[in-house]
Amino acid sequence: MKESDIVSVADRHVGAQYPFNFKCVSFIRMIYSEVGLSIDFSEQPIIRSYDGLSDPNNIGKIVFLIRRGSVAYLYSHVALIYDYQSVVHYSRHMNKDGIRRVEISSFSELLEVYNLVPNPYVCQPQKVKTPHL
Repeated sequence: MKESDIVSVADRHVGAQYPFNFKCVSFIRMIYSEVGLSIDFSEQPIIRSYDGLSDPNNIGKIVFLIRRGSVAYLYSHVALIYDYQSVVHYSRHMNKDGIRRVEISSFSELLEVYNLVPNPYVCQPQKVKTPHL
């Protein structure tokens, strides 16, 4: 499997809307399934730094996020790194109409709404400063 396979499959879904119970995690599982992989979120590499977002070796990998101001979740959103400056994800928080759809967002757009989660399996208050991208 190549990360480019994950990105090209995800790219085919940009703009798609799914039933109400479909979430960002459902999107990631669907993409991995279409590539022929099963996914265990606990075995995914964790991108802990903002530099890791733009690392070309991380294209196609999952990034764990938490909505700004939220401390109730281990993570509240997941996305796939699309290229060295953007992610592809299923969200309603990143568009003006509030409709859930698959979309590509730049890192700077994403980080206006979410913070990186340094460890998605340990609940901790997020006190992360967002760099200027």
